[in-house]
Amino acid sequence: MLSAIYIKGFKTFARPVRMPLEGGITAIVGPNGSGKSNVTDAVLFALGEQSPGVLRAGAMGELIFSGSESLPAASAAEVTLVFDNASGEISLPYAEVSVTRRISRAGETEYRINGSRSRLADVRAVAGEAGLGRHSILRQGAVDAIVAGGAAACRQALEEAAGLGVYRRRRISASRRLERADDQLEKSRQLESELASQLRRIQTEAEAARRYRELESRFRELSLAHLYRVATRELGDLRGRLRDAEAGVRSLEGAEREIRHGGEEIEGRLRDLAAGLAEAERRAEALEDATEDLRAENLRADRTLLRLESGSGRRDDRRLVISQLRGELERTTQKLDGLQKRAEALAAERDAAKDEARGREREADLARRKSSESGGERSRLAAELDGLRARLAGLSAEGRGEGASEEDLARLRGAVAEVEALGEDQSDVRARELATEAGRAAGRVGSCFEGVSRRRGELAAAVGRSESRLRRMRAAEPASEGTRLYEVVRPRPGFEAAVEAALGDHGAGVLAENLDEGVRLLSETDPVALRLDAEHAGGDGPGRPLLECVEVLDGRYAGAIERLLGGIFVVDRPAEGARLNGHVAVTTDGLRLTRTSVSMKSAAGNFARGARLEAETDLLEALKNGPGEALYDLRDGIQSASERLASASEELQRLRGLSERASRARSSLQAQAVRRLASAEGARRRLLEREREAGELTEG
Repeated sequence: MLSAIYIKGFKTFARPVRMPLEGGITAIVGPNGSGKSNVTDAVLFALGEQSPGVLRAGAMGELIFSGSESLPAASAAEVTLVFDNASGEISLPYAEVSVTRRISRAGETEYRINGSRSRLADVRAVAGEAGLGRHSILRQGAVDAIVAGGAAACRQALEEAAGLGVYRRRRISASRRLERADDQLEKSRQLESELASQLRRIQTEAEAARRYRELESRFRELSLAHLYRVATRELGDLRGRLRDAEAGVRSLEGAEREIRHGGEEIEGRLRDLAAGLAEAERRAEALEDATEDLRAENLRADRTLLRLESGSGRRDDRRLVISQLRGELERTTQKLDGLQKRAEALAAERDAAKDEARGREREADLARRKSSESGGERSRLAAELDGLRARLAGLSAEGRGEGASEEDLARLRGAVAEVEALGEDQSDVRARELATEAGRAAGRVGSCFEGVSRRRGELAAAVGRSESRLRRMRAAEPASEGTRLYEVVRPRPGFEAAVEAALGDHGAGVLAENLDEGVRLLSETDPVALRLDAEHAGGDGPGRPLLECVEVLDGRYAGAIERLLGGIFVVDRPAEGARLNGHVAVTTDGLRLTRTSVSMKSAAGNFARGARLEAETDLLEALKNGPGEALYDLRDGIQSASERLASASEELQRLRGLSERASRARSSLQAQAVRRLASAEGARRRLLEREREAGELTEG
């Protein structure tokens, strides 16, 4: 029984409304337009009515409250019918069952039974069990339509009112399912008939296939017997090929010995090169130390010379010191010449080692080609032995006969003897030995490669130390926007101290185009700026112009450098610069003489620092392009030799596998031949016994 109606947002019901329905008759009264008919429309809406016309609306969206002056429009319309199931008319285990339909402005519709989503068919089934449906709503003129519709309309109305409509609908649904089941049964019978005809055809084809397999098996046996007879005639050719293969294996052994000898020589060359590299590194370090010692000794000599010149009574001591310094300089020069010759010898040895390694590579390539040719021959022999093994299996057809002739027995005995004569192939043992030797050679090549890698690591460490020193020297250079004088001027050999004494702090000065730019470039780190527009200082000096003692590195500054160095001269003795008349004189020992003063400049100045920076850069390039390049080439050569040796090892391994396969085939062939011979001899004995029995019966 319908116990309550809940309406929210449906037509004129803007606010939620709950209308309880008690037992008996419930009347809803009110003026026209108050929404009495909307209650019946709400019941039809909840029962799943899909026609907007039946619900007195132009579209389903018009069923949602559209708003008024005081109330906003609703977003959805929702109607819930509550049924009292105390009597158990509805087949749900609840005392109260609610049916809800909700529609949104987006056109989405959902149905719920007791709050759970459900289908429209389920909602109509629950309403039908409760005796509620479209027939329960009688609008104006509905009674006249039933009476005018005749007996069928009256019967349908009475069935719906009595609650029998749900069963009628179930009967119609069951009838439709029975019709579909009958159609499926008929299709199954047709499919069974088709499968039966196909089964008979498949059975016929299976019988034909079985007969074909029997004939094919018989044909294969006869073919194998024929092939065995042909194989026995080809055994001589196989022996010759085996002898050729053994000769190829022996040639491979000789090539392997040559490769091993070449590997040993390469190892010796590697050791010599490593020792030469270590010696070169040691000599380079000693040369650096000696250079630093010479610089310090030169400074001490300059100071000693200055003291000697200040005292006129000690000229003999001064000559002695000068001679000692010259001797030390000659010894240092000889050491440098020796180091240079040693470096040239090492370079020659490296080139010879490269040529020898290339020769060994060509020999290894030749040996590998020979190994490949021998491997192909071994493959062909193995294939032919497999063919013999297959052909021998065909003797089973002949072994089943009891009438083997003397010729067949002799042929079988000869085959067994030939197979036994093959014996164990000595090349198998030698192939294993070659594989073992190849493994040892690969290990030695790996050791050489590790040694070269270690030397490369040591060289990389030396390069790293040189780069670190170079970075420190460059970091000590003051930062500046422009170009400095010592960057475009280089003293010629023997005049380093003279140039350093002549220019002094001006050597680190920044080059400026004019006075204004020079003033702008001055700072705490750059206290000196040299004007490139300076005028030339004319006049003849007491000695050689300083411009002739330097080398201009950048031709753009040649004219400016000539003007900057004008008025500075180099003299052999300090006494020559006694009268300078405004010029500046310097000596090769570092003395600076002016009209009013004499001073001593340390040799470790800007130009010396630039020279050390350039020497360190040259040393770094020599390390990278000299021993480093040689080690890289040597490592590549060893790696290439290792790859070729690995390829030769793989080829030997493949030959060994083929040899083992041929040995297994030979053993199987021998066993089968022995079995076939025993079977044939047994058949021959049985035949002789039968002939003897037949002769006895004839005599009796």
